[in-house]
Order: sequence, then structure tokens, then C-alpha cells
Amino acid sequence: MQIGDSIVLRLSAPNAKDTFRCKVIDKNEQFLIVDLPVNQATNKSTFWVRNTDVSVTFIKNGVVKEFLSKVKHYNKLSIPALAIPLPDKEDIRKIQRREFVRIATNADIAIHCPNHSFLPFTSITEDISGGGASVIIPPNISFKQRKKILVYLVLHSKSGGIEYIKTKAKVVRLHEHKIKTVSLKFLLQNEMDQEKIINYCFHIQREQRKREKLY
Repeated sequence: MQIGDSIVLRLSAPNAKDTFRCKVIDKNEQFLIVDLPVNQATNKSTFWVRNTDVSVTFIKNGVVKEFLSKVKHYNKLSIPALAIPLPDKEDIRKIQRREFVRIATNADIAIHCPNHSFLPFTSITEDISGGGASVIIPPNISFKQRKKILVYLVLHSKSGGIEYIKTKAKVVRLHEHKIKTVSLKFLLQNEMDQEKIINYCFHIQREQRKREKLY
């Protein structure tokens, strides 16, 4: 991880579901120094007590990785900061693509063809994950398997913010049932964009669980 990289923290407590985003603002041989974590549901920063157990998730070269650590206080900067002890390499776990949270949700999406073989159109997803999405498409649109297209995702957060993501994608397969859909694999070049999608999925999953508890 480098200065400027974003990481996601989760409390290691059994029932903890909130996720917190922070940025690496300094580092040394022992610690990552991060700014105050911001709760992604409330958009409010928080300052944790010393030795709080957390899981740390980050993306490197398109791969999601995770390790467990404890939050330390850090008082050597002019701004509030926390220190996270760096793990040994063998303590970093790679999260496989199949472990990406796949969420059934209707996110707005626009699809363009680089060689103009069809007109651009807007639609919604049936489901989405950090690795790809299933998208509802018009009956008159057809894709060849492995065809590369350009997609624009619009991800709405609970706080009212909007993330816009532009990426190439590859057609995995078509599904022609009552509703015609296409499965896409994202070809993300920007690690931050993948992180935004993953965090969006966690946010939607958390909201769905909250609604389930009400019924």
C-alpha cells in the first residue's frame, strides 16, 4: 500500500456490519498511518479507542486482500490520525472473486459499443458485484460472447452521494427468458473504482438486512 491509497476497515466484533473508509497519509516499516475513518453509512468520521480489533481490506493490482490488525493512536502529525500495524506477508489473505458480495439491486447503467455496432442505451442491473453485473437489455440488442463494451455505472449512496464509474466490460453470456439479460465481467483498470463497487455492494446488503429485520 502506498500513500494516498484507500482502505476499508471493519470492526472485528461478531455483530459489526458498518464499514469505514480511510486513506493512507503516511507509512513506515511498522505502521500504516491513516486519517480518521469515515463511516460509509453515515458519512461521519470516528476516533476509535486504542487496540480496537479491525479487519483491513484493500485492493492491489486488481486483487482484494485482507488482514487483521489493531488500531493504535498516532500523535506525530498535525492532524488526527491512527496507526495500523503492518502484518507479516503470510497474514494477508487474498479474497477470491467468487467471494465478492453479489447483490440483487437495480443500479443505473449505460452501455456503449466502442465500434458503434449498436446505439448506446440505458438500463438497470439485476445484480452486481465487484467483479461484474447482470444487466437487463432491450429485446433487439444482441451481444457476442467475449465482446468488449463500455459501461457507465451510477451508484447512489445512503448519504445522497453518487459515484460515477466508467469501465470496459466483457460479455460472459446472454440469458433469454421473460426478461433478456447479459452477464458482464468488469475490466476495471482503476483499483479505486473496484473498491467503490465493493463498498456499494456492502452498503446495499446492509440496508437489505435492516429491512428484513423490520418484517
